[in-house]
Amino acid sequence: MQDFEHDFEHGTERHREASLCLKRSGLMTLLSDFDPIWAGTIPIDIDIEDSDIDVICEVHDIDAFLHILEGHVSDFENYRCQRAIAQGHESCVVSFTFDGFLFEVFAQPLPTRSQNAYRHMLAEHRLLERYGEGLRSIVRALKRAGLKTEPAFAKALGLDGDPYLILLELGDLDDDALESFCAEHPLCSNL
Repeated sequence: MQDFEHDFEHGTERHREASLCLKRSGLMTLLSDFDPIWAGTIPIDIDIEDSDIDVICEVHDIDAFLHILEGHVSDFENYRCQRAIAQGHESCVVSFTFDGFLFEVFAQPLPTRSQNAYRHMLAEHRLLERYGEGLRSIVRALKRAGLKTEPAFAKALGLDGDPYLILLELGDLDDDALESFCAEHPLCSNL
C-alpha cells in the first residue's frame, strides 16, 4: 500500500502541484503535534479540477487547536471555521484558499488512521487497484456531474445503501474477500 501521508513528490502533475502548495503552506509542520495526514481525492488520483487539499488531524482540545491554526491561516482567502459532531465526537473543519488551492483541515479526537476520511481513502485506493483506470474514469465523470466521492464509487459499482458505510465495510475486508466482492460487482456499464 502506498504511504499517502508521506508521498508528496510523486503522482500526477496536479498531485505534485498540490504537494508543493501543501509544503509552502507550512501546514504539516504547524500541525505536526496532531498527526496530520493528507487525505482525500488528490493523493489517490481521483481528483477533479476543483478538488481540495484535505488534511485530517487528531485533536483532543479543539479550542487550543483552533488557536494554533487560526494564528496561521485566518488571514488566508475564504477562511471559514465550522464546528460539528462527526463520528459522535466534537470536530471542526477549517477551510481557506492558499496559492489557488482550497484547503480543508478536519480535526476530531480520534487517531487520524481511524477517522472515516482516511478509512474511505484506503478503501477507495484498494478498489482502484483492483478495477483500474475504468473505475477511476467513471468516478471522475460522476464527480464532475456533481456527486461526492463515496456516492460516485457506489454508483460506479452499482451498490445500494449508504455509500459512506459501504466503503467503510469494503475497507475492512481482507484481500481475498475484496477479490470476491470485485468478482461479483463489475463496473456499471449503464452509466
